[in-house]
Amino acid sequence: MSVRSWLTEEVWIKDLRTGEESALTASRVNKYFPTISPDGSLVGFNEVPSYNVYVVPSNGGVAENVCTGCGEATDWSSDGKRILGNTTDGKAWVLDVATRTRTDLLATRLWTATWCFSPDNRWFSFLVVGKNTFRAYIARVDDAPVPESKWIEIMNDVEAWSHDGNLLYGQSSRDGHSCIWAQLVHPTTRQPVGAPFAVFHAHSPRRSLAPENILSITTNKIVFGMAERTGNIWMAEWKEH
Repeated sequence: MSVRSWLTEEVWIKDLRTGEESALTASRVNKYFPTISPDGSLVGFNEVPSYNVYVVPSNGGVAENVCTGCGEATDWSSDGKRILGNTTDGKAWVLDVATRTRTDLLATRLWTATWCFSPDNRWFSFLVVGKNTFRAYIARVDDAPVPESKWIEIMNDVEAWSHDGNLLYGQSSRDGHSCIWAQLVHPTTRQPVGAPFAVFHAHSPRRSLAPENILSITTNKIVFGMAERTGNIWMAEWKEH
């Protein structure tokens, strides 16, 4: 008889009112990047090594494969009808959840990584990743596949939009520290207006923004993670045995 232990990443959900926690998956295959639909009824996640995208009811049930080999899903549209994502080889896509139809978003050979929808679902943010560098852009979903000539370059690392879609927020090291910055954009054209400006500085050597930080925007608040680092110097006497 042999005993094998499994260590895998599963998707869990917690009811913030009752504090009850429950596992939504238990298939012994690693999952990552879980995202909850705007109405809270569904949870999307990605699975490795298949790189399939699944959707499971948030109150439990059978996970359904909605996009085979699609890579990773990064955001839901505000109406819950579409999912934004990119393949493992850097091709951006949008998925119609009802019909399971996947549409390529960008007409390019560059390696891209999607980030999030605008509040009106008409725009999306994404990164173009190169050797030791990356640049951030936004583009119109309805123009897909969007040629590079129609991409709008913005400040790097856009992680969230304001509720009116007129501000883009992200984590940037443009001042030598990892801080939260914002970029004002035109309400119609979405072209940048003025220079990016700091929203929150994190210059303390002890407390800084978490490396895997993801911003969340409410009506008048920004939610983000911070890491606290401390250290001590020790001395030991070496003794030969």
